[in-house]
Amino acid sequence: MSARAFYCESEIVSSRGHVFRFNTLTDKGLPCRGGVLKERQAFLVCTIAGLLSFGMVGVLLVIYPVRVPSAETAFLPPALALQFATSRQDILAIFGASGSAERQAITQSMLMGNRVDYGFMAIYAVFLALFFHGQRLKTDLRAWWTVIPMIALVLVFDALENQVLSHISLSPDGPMLGRQLLEMQLFSWAKWSMLAVISAVAAMAFLARGAFVLGALCLPPLLLVLPAYQSPGTSAVYLVLGVGLSWIVMLAHAIKRSQLLN
Repeated sequence: MSARAFYCESEIVSSRGHVFRFNTLTDKGLPCRGGVLKERQAFLVCTIAGLLSFGMVGVLLVIYPVRVPSAETAFLPPALALQFATSRQDILAIFGASGSAERQAITQSMLMGNRVDYGFMAIYAVFLALFFHGQRLKTDLRAWWTVIPMIALVLVFDALENQVLSHISLSPDGPMLGRQLLEMQLFSWAKWSMLAVISAVAAMAFLARGAFVLGALCLPPLLLVLPAYQSPGTSAVYLVLGVGLSWIVMLAHAIKRSQLLN
């Protein structure tokens, strides 16, 4: 045996969710492809990105305005209300009267939050990508990489949404508001729908391993897309919370697989 040869534990997951572990040999002193060590490293970085993502959510909740001038809107914080707004009345309810000090404060908060949001996009993209990269290492199935284009599309839609948000924030009652609302609905619903699909793929990963509770917790976003679209004023917030719940489940799984707490 070469002095540079090392054994590396690997595991294969069957279609019924059974885990089979075995030792394979690599002659370069590196973890073998799909090896447990490389998987733990992926989930460790995934864990860090996930924790940073939720930290960024906290930062954004501090930066964005926390209430709206009108009590008619069902959305808090206003950043969510703006993403799912469908009419000029919705916009005015969020920003308040033209020329008021409250509108100016909300506008500045929105613009600042939108700038910080670009950093949030980068972090949550790493979190999601590494979660599914960990799934690929765990099962050695390249099919998990099909999620990466979905994540890229989410980033594109989120960035376009941010641009429209900024334009609306600068001129909430401008002449282009009608067109901007249509663009906002297109980009926002495309983003949240894609996030719901990604959560459903995560549910498939859990269900394939027999983790039925975790899988069930990741399914609600996909089931809530249509009700949220039909009644955004009352249901869209549950879609957002559903995506958040699925991320918490994915983060908890990443922490466990990384053995960070061991």
